[in-house]
Amino acid sequence: MQCDGFFIGHPSSFRHPEVLALFLGRASKGDGPDVAAVRASRPSRAVHPSRLALKERSHLRMTEWEMTDWEVARGTATVLSNSMSEFRGVYPYLVSPVDPSGRVLGDVLARLIDDLIAAGVHGLTPLGSTGEFAYLDRAQREAVVRATIAAARGRVPVVAGVASTATADAVAQARSYQELGADGILAILEAYFPLRDAQVESYFRAIADAVDIPVVLYTNPQFQRSDLSLDAIARLSEHPRIRYIKDASTNTGRLLSIMNRCGERISVFSASAHIPACVMLIGGFGWMAGPACVIPR
Repeated sequence: MQCDGFFIGHPSSFRHPEVLALFLGRASKGDGPDVAAVRASRPSRAVHPSRLALKERSHLRMTEWEMTDWEVARGTATVLSNSMSEFRGVYPYLVSPVDPSGRVLGDVLARLIDDLIAAGVHGLTPLGSTGEFAYLDRAQREAVVRATIAAARGRVPVVAGVASTATADAVAQARSYQELGADGILAILEAYFPLRDAQVESYFRAIADAVDIPVVLYTNPQFQRSDLSLDAIARLSEHPRIRYIKDASTNTGRLLSIMNRCGERISVFSASAHIPACVMLIGGFGWMAGPACVIPR
């Protein structure tokens, strides 16, 4: 099915059919699903205490989970509880401005951050793919993280990217960024040789063991030699600090499988520019991507 340019799959795959009906504009016309019947058919779910309070619409009453999904999908969510320990919403992957000599331009990065925060983003992610971490040395990476934290001034969480082919180096990066004041770690695996599940798990688990802040798993099968399998993600979600995943596979079926396997233990962030609304509709928590630097709302 095509919806506003997004491929969203079959409606039966969605967690909240009544929200999908709203997105397609059917509920207001009276030909959407029977909301009461749909809700009665779903198993009851424990509501996370940090999510938005119950609200009402004239034509539909939704739980806080559904309201959040719907409003984020429309780009109109108001995060009432955006604590540094709960990540959700729009997290731009920041560019890493450097001059011809390789010096990180902290003033340029600070102006971008001020503009993004003024536009209403919910957090910042330095050293993601858009930050071109693969082409920065260790000192440059640290300078980017330091400048981001200084410019954010505690207004929004900073989730710093950690990437390496060596586990010890990734652990050192994560500890350094926490000491600088990062609120979370975006864990990225770089691999030249293919790895088994146990080795991939060991890398991410070592990063989570080394810090006291939340860890976001990042998997991007287009660029990674070794991807995270569903079984590996499910096992890693048992770690108390591995609480989020950004899956860049663009496969909504895989995202649903992660949500169903891991339940409330792990929250999913959308990647790319063409599926965030769809991910919100199936229960996603937000959008981490480079285009958010240009289109933060």
